[in-house]
Amino acid sequence: MIESGQNSISLRRRIVWGAVTLAVLATVLFGCTVLIPAWRDPVKFFTSRRSQAFEARVDTLWHESGLILQSLRIEGRRNRDGSGASVAFNAYTCRPQDQADTLPAFVLMGGIRTGRDAIRLISQRPEIAEMGLFITLDYPWAGPKKFKGLQIVPYIPGIRRALFDGVEAVRLAIDYLERQEGIDHERIILLGGSVGAFYVVDAGAIDPRPAAVVAFMGGGRLGSLLDWNLRHGGYTSSRIVSSFFGQLTALLIRPLEPVRLVGHISPIPYVQISATEDERIPEANALALYNASRDPHRLIWITTIHVMPYMDELIEQMMAVARKELVELGLLRSGQGQAH
Repeated sequence: MIESGQNSISLRRRIVWGAVTLAVLATVLFGCTVLIPAWRDPVKFFTSRRSQAFEARVDTLWHESGLILQSLRIEGRRNRDGSGASVAFNAYTCRPQDQADTLPAFVLMGGIRTGRDAIRLISQRPEIAEMGLFITLDYPWAGPKKFKGLQIVPYIPGIRRALFDGVEAVRLAIDYLERQEGIDHERIILLGGSVGAFYVVDAGAIDPRPAAVVAFMGGGRLGSLLDWNLRHGGYTSSRIVSSFFGQLTALLIRPLEPVRLVGHISPIPYVQISATEDERIPEANALALYNASRDPHRLIWITTIHVMPYMDELIEQMMAVARKELVELGLLRSGQGQAH
């Protein structure tokens, strides 16, 4: 009987704490979505987070197969005097060692901590490396990559801040490119794959400097997208649980919703390359993103599953499709970036 009573008290405590947690979350969500105007306008939200000063430190420089490669540490600060909150992340660059003309430049963002892998792949593919100067980005997050159970709870504020800072990281990469010699500032192109597709869409919507935005396997309507991945990724089999946490997370990061921003990319060209067999981005979510975009825009379907960092051949295929589109837009020469 004593054990039963203790279990009953424990259950009541869990219910009470659950109700308190939901009440706090509801208050936070109300404040975020109703009381703060910038939250309702994602353009204003990200503009208010713009860095006013930045620095780029070269950690390593090396030469390889006619290319110059670097690893960088880029840090932006909210105030011009170097004070205020900062956005810091690792980046990697690759450019041809010998160049006769100014080069186009590409900001590439993929999955978490894939910047080094991406620059390795580029440097090993001459048909890609010769397209121009590439800068690949890691996310501005130095914490753990994986969590077990409730271990994530104390990290939530930092993760949320880092998610927002990903947009600023793309803009800081553009700042860096504009300081480089031999770069055509009128041909800076944003490339984003998987999660990175959300960031280049959002950055391209609020920054007028890119010449084009190319999203590989991106999607919109984050609530349903998170719901889908929670269930099909093996995190939960409950539709109620996945839907609740999917919609809750989408509200907490509402300014990132690409459907709200993709239309702002126009008149910059927007190219979306989606997969017919994508197990992570359902067709409905891919179409939701594309249908919210405006002219000039183009949707290309390729028959494949979702891209992963180790799928070198698929990445080559996607880059070939992107190269073809960029040639048609006049941003690349017809022979630039083709296999020899």
